[in-house]
This record gives sequence, structure tokens and C-alpha cells, in this order.
Amino acid sequence: QAVGFAGLATRQMLSDGEVISVAMGLDYMIHPDFRNGFAASRLVNGWLKNVSADQREYAFGLCYPNTNSYKILTGKKLAWQPVCELTMMIRPIGKINKLPGKLARLPSWLLGPAFRAASLFSTLIAGVFAGRDTPGALEEISHFDERFDALWARAQIRTGSARTAAHLNWRYLRHPLYKYRSFAWVRDGKVLGYVIVTVREVFDIPAVLIVDALGDPNEPNVLATLVKRVANYTRDHQHALIAAQVVGHSALQKAFTKAGLLSVPKRLCPKSFALTFHTLGRGA
Repeated sequence: QAVGFAGLATRQMLSDGEVISVAMGLDYMIHPDFRNGFAASRLVNGWLKNVSADQREYAFGLCYPNTNSYKILTGKKLAWQPVCELTMMIRPIGKINKLPGKLARLPSWLLGPAFRAASLFSTLIAGVFAGRDTPGALEEISHFDERFDALWARAQIRTGSARTAAHLNWRYLRHPLYKYRSFAWVRDGKVLGYVIVTVREVFDIPAVLIVDALGDPNEPNVLATLVKRVANYTRDHQHALIAAQVVGHSALQKAFTKAGLLSVPKRLCPKSFALTFHTLGRGA
């Protein structure tokens, strides 16, 4: 009987400008009856041994465990180290019939007005803080071309995930399970930024989730402009939320805040994600 599994993807990253290979842990899952036994640790130990012995010599391992698997991975036996937690951000849009968890106690007669008030508040924040829209036009992307390589070069990111056109095509256009939509802000044929979204349930509410975004550093308002336009798309397609998970206090969080997304207190998040790290025995 199979009681768990753990996946692996090779990711290219930059470390101070140097291209390195990273072992990305994906889709780790253990049957609830075995989470406190040997199976959970043996599965991850097997993953670590295979990755450590791989001839590609991964520089280190990364994994985004959810609340259920976080304690298992960061225990002394497995030694995954916490790096940071992600902040959930949402912008209420549209209508909603019910709320999950503790918020479900909100009376139905109050739910609609409260949600509309939150939506109006987000719209006001976007109007006050986003400033004037960056000149340009919205373009939906069906193929990432050399314009996105040029944007990546202008971004001058020396440490982080490599997001070239080839990577974006592989990650979002060739995914065998999930469907993504990609939007770029274009002026005179030049891509100034992009936002990639997918449809998910956030807090058990139909939502458009932002999964990737990058803006030209010379156009400080381009991401806020893009997210506001994506919010209009969300409203037109009857989704109740636009959401994102970001590193707290990052430039991306600031850009999303300008676009009207609100940070959700951790105690209200039904499931949180964190970034964890493993040296793979190489002292990275």
C-alpha cells in the first residue's frame, strides 16, 4: 500500500549572478495515519539521499511545506531549515455567498454589505496609492518571446529564480495539470511587466491567484497598473477574490498593496506556506 510520495524538480537559480541548479521538493504527501511514524521521515530521508547522490550536484534543496508537513520537515531528523513565511494578500471583488471557518458565523444579512465594503476599501486604496497608470496597453500572452528575456535582463536580479522566456514557457504554458493566463503591459512593442494568474479556491472562495509577476525597475507603477487591470478581469468573470502569496516586506508586497491587495493576518489563514532550505550536506 502506498502511504506517501515526494516529487522533485530541477530549478535554475541565480546566486550573486552565478547560475546554479537547485533541488525543488514538490507535492510531498503522507497519509494521515502515518504522519507520526517512520514512514514520514523515511520518505524524506530517501528523497534527500537520492538528491545528495545525484551527479548534477544540486547546490541546495528548497521546499514550500504547508502547515501539515512543516513540523515533519523541520524536525531534528530531517533538518530542513525555515527561511521565511509567506504573507497572504487578497482583494475582495464581486459577490460571495458564504465565508469559511470562524468567519462563517457572520450573519447572511451582513455578509453581502461587509464584502462590498471591503471591496470598496481596496478600490480606494488602489486609487490613492497606485498613482497614475503606467502608459501602455494590456496584452494577453500565448508565448513568451525575446521581449521577456529583455525584461529579465533589465530587472538585473542577481539572486533568485531565473525567469527567462524559456523558463516561463516551460513553467506556465506546458504544465500538464494547471491552466495559467499571462498578461503583459506593453508600450511601443516593449514588455514593461507581466502578471501570471490561475484560478483557485482561497479561503474556500473562488479566486484568481497571482503566481508570478515581474516589472521593469524603471517603471515603478507598472505592476500596480497590471494588477488593477487583472482585478477588472476578475470582476468580469465573477470571481470573488484576487489573491497572492508573497514574501513579507518585499518590493512585490509593496506593489500589490498599491494595487489594493490587503495583507491577511496569519491567524485568519486556514493554511499557510513557508520557504524551507536544506544544505544537502554541502555546507551551502
